[in-house]
Order: sequence, then C-alpha cells, then structure tokens
Amino acid sequence: MDSFFLNSLNFQCIKLLIQNLAKIHHHTLMYFLPQVGTEYLDQRYL
Repeated sequence: MDSFFLNSLNFQCIKLLIQNLAKIHHHTLMYFLPQVGTEYLDQRYL
C-alpha cells in the first residue's frame, strides 16, 4: 500500500514540474519565434 502511495505522489510531483516548465518555456519561446508578416503567409514563401 505504501508503494502505491509513493508512486502516486511521485507522479503528481512530476506532473506539476512538467506543467510549470511548460508555462515558463512557453513564455520564453515566444521571444525567439520569428515575427511573421502577412507578406510571408503567401503560398510562394511556404
């Protein structure tokens, strides 16, 4: 029974860590994404 509790607790900790990292990296990655103008959305540039 203790093993199940520890595995469940470990899973919850990992889940929270991944969610927090995803939020941090999402905001950071937005700065590195290229700014795409409407002229680049034309089919010729794809």
